[in-house]
Amino acid sequence: MKTRQLSQLFLILLLSYYSAVLNAQVTIGIGQEPMKGALLDLKNNTDGSSSKGLLMPRVALTNLSDIRVDISGVLIGGETDHTGLVVYNVNEDFCSTIPIHKGIYVWYGDAWQYIGKEDTTPYEVTVYKDQDGNEFKARRFGKAGLWMIENLSAKNFASNLGGGSISPHAGGTTATAVAYTYPNAKASAWNTPPETWDISQGLLYTFAAAASGNTSTANQGQTTEGNIPGVNEVENTGPLGTAPNKYVQGICPNGWHLPSDREWNQLEEEIYTNACAYSSSSTSTFAPTSWSTIWNTNFGPRGSSTTAGHGSAMKSQFAPKNSSYANTNGTSGTSNSIAQSGFQGILAGYVAGTAISNYGANGFFWSSSSNSAANSWHRRLVYDNVKVSRYSLERGSLSSVRCKHN
Repeated sequence: MKTRQLSQLFLILLLSYYSAVLNAQVTIGIGQEPMKGALLDLKNNTDGSSSKGLLMPRVALTNLSDIRVDISGVLIGGETDHTGLVVYNVNEDFCSTIPIHKGIYVWYGDAWQYIGKEDTTPYEVTVYKDQDGNEFKARRFGKAGLWMIENLSAKNFASNLGGGSISPHAGGTTATAVAYTYPNAKASAWNTPPETWDISQGLLYTFAAAASGNTSTANQGQTTEGNIPGVNEVENTGPLGTAPNKYVQGICPNGWHLPSDREWNQLEEEIYTNACAYSSSSTSTFAPTSWSTIWNTNFGPRGSSTTAGHGSAMKSQFAPKNSSYANTNGTSGTSNSIAQSGFQGILAGYVAGTAISNYGANGFFWSSSSNSAANSWHRRLVYDNVKVSRYSLERGSLSSVRCKHN
């Protein structure tokens, strides 16, 4: 009998305690009184500090003006009842009328508001200097990283590679020649800028100059899908860095490198998937509307075959001065609240021997990946093609260079 009464008394006291707790201030994390002004006090150290944080619920927001789209259970007319609801948004959509960022959002009763300073830094254009002191512009392309959006103009190697000047082109086609020339230069004056040149066009380089330090004659192009490079890819063979993140600095400034075939694929996929963030094109007009992994290893033109494609989204709208092709059919470089500029591929042509080819019609860009003893992988943009071509080019030819930040 006495035992039963004690049990009942204990139960009453326990219920009374929890009733008081549920209606009082609460500390979670340590057995201390909460701060006087807090209903809920989170801390796990005796001095009142914490070594852990509050993990907000993860929600993929797709509509910033209607809470009912992404939060289940909210009825029509109940929107204002949820004012102050806080979530961590895991979705990202820079093509939305109001760009959607990853981060903390609060429902204000009629719209989701992003908390804190809007972080546009990764998407804005930043000005850097190369080893010769020339300014160049660069911007971030999502997961593809930070890339130059103008062609390189340096005539000297960076200090990391010992410095030293690059010789002007001499008109030959030797695969090991280290040389540069100006786009559309006269065959008798390879080291003299023509009237058509401006610094955004950069210089054209042989592969041995662009990828200085890479002596491989193997096929270093992308051979595997996913994030693990194949055994012969640059990411595993170097010469700089540690596998599977090795790289070729080449002619690029300190802190930058000549992008590999795999890195070019990553850039193309980013622009293909989010075309409207980098141009006036839209992925919704592409067919197909998603990047095909088959394209990573395809030889030749890849991408959408519709009237718009990522080739258009990567090409500058502006033809080089005095080009025979006035229209590039490019959409890169349009004004956008987030993307101040896209890739802006310049159709500066290339030089093979004494032949100046495709000025204003094509843009040729070296990768750091060898294809064979005679050729190396590059990307080609064409004025009348919406695709981007993945080809190999003779090492003795001279093409443009875009560098990627390490």
